[in-house]
Amino acid sequence: MIVAIIQARMGSLRLPGKVLKKVLGKTLLEHLILRVKRARGLDKIIVATTTSKKDAPIATLATRCGVGCFRGSENDVLDRYYQSAKKARAKTVVRLTGDCPLMDPKVIDQCVDFFVKNDCDYISNVEPPTFPDGMDVEVFSFAALETTWREAALPSEREHVTPYMRHSGKFRTKNLRNSINLSSVRLTVDEKRDVILIKKLMNFFMKQRNLDFGLKEITALWKKTPGFFLDNQNIKRNEGYLKSLMEDTNTASSSMHVLLLGSDNPECEKLLRLLQSSGEKVHFTRDKQTPEKVHAFAPDIIISYNHAFILKPDILTIPRLGTINLHISYLPWNRGADPNLWSHLEQTPSGVSIHYIDEGVDTGDIIGQREVKFSKSDTLKTSYAILHEEIRHLFEKLWPRIKTGTAPRVKQIGTGTVHWMKDKERFAGLWREKGYDTPIRELSARSIRHKERHL
Repeated sequence: MIVAIIQARMGSLRLPGKVLKKVLGKTLLEHLILRVKRARGLDKIIVATTTSKKDAPIATLATRCGVGCFRGSENDVLDRYYQSAKKARAKTVVRLTGDCPLMDPKVIDQCVDFFVKNDCDYISNVEPPTFPDGMDVEVFSFAALETTWREAALPSEREHVTPYMRHSGKFRTKNLRNSINLSSVRLTVDEKRDVILIKKLMNFFMKQRNLDFGLKEITALWKKTPGFFLDNQNIKRNEGYLKSLMEDTNTASSSMHVLLLGSDNPECEKLLRLLQSSGEKVHFTRDKQTPEKVHAFAPDIIISYNHAFILKPDILTIPRLGTINLHISYLPWNRGADPNLWSHLEQTPSGVSIHYIDEGVDTGDIIGQREVKFSKSDTLKTSYAILHEEIRHLFEKLWPRIKTGTAPRVKQIGTGTVHWMKDKERFAGLWREKGYDTPIRELSARSIRHKERHL
């Protein structure tokens, strides 16, 4: 399933409502959709807009044009793409933007064909650009999109969807070059001058009775009359992306007030040092908290890691970014106490999860998680060390998104399991001889025999 996803919203800073500005009786977005529908290699077209009320007209337009519509996050455009592609069951995604009304369907087909014929995860015609600005096409696998959605952390990576695919080094990428370098020709819409040129072009070709004009006709006009395209030539390409890169720098340099709730476990001190090395102002405590104590510190966020006390609901909502927990289990399995131990006793998945805390026992939305496999030689002690290292690395990767409020919130699926401190008492004999040096393979085998004897 090859799905073209067109991102569009009304909230452009430089030219608000640009996608619904009209030329020759149709909105710019409508012109784009009609052109995309002429592409041969697409199975489905979706307009991905936001849940904001001001973007309702875009959803209405998509329906009127006979294409799908998905409404999602306004700022986390990567999440909007991922959720849209997931819902459509896409295997391959073609990324288009709603401010390119003169997109040539033949260029789309050329890029799709290039992706299909090459063994890669991502292709584009913009690395480096040789097509006109406004005929940008990116094609990538859903698997690449899903990995990017899970791992991309910087604001620029969330807003502009594909930088992580292009620059992380994790994906096989290729670039499609045009036969002639037309990267100086600007056919996208970000400012009023852009709209003026689009109108000029459409009026010119309307007089020639050819509103289906594409790259071939534009190239011929450029060769014959290059001055035709001078109206907007001094506008920087990808100015929005460059601005986002500056925001990455600002995010990295801004400090947060963090209330870190931990224990005597040395792993808590490692997390403390990690946060401090990131420039955060951290108040670390092992004590039970009250609303009064939390208000006195005025944290931006509360982070709980191996903390012995349950946080009451009136504490959870005090920080503006909420309250999160680092839990060494692969949720929804092994909520509550001793999660690592129970994964071996009951042979359920092992792993780490970072989640928002709600009123339940480790039932809040998941920010990120990893399943962890152990070797035959691992013991209880080494398995704990591995899990704590994994969750610290996961936190380090997700922290930029957490602190900017762009972290994902994924509902937990399934009932899983939950345990309390007292539940392990009936199994205590299984590790009494070797303690934390008990090999986990022995623990699992003994647990099975123990259960069989008590049936």
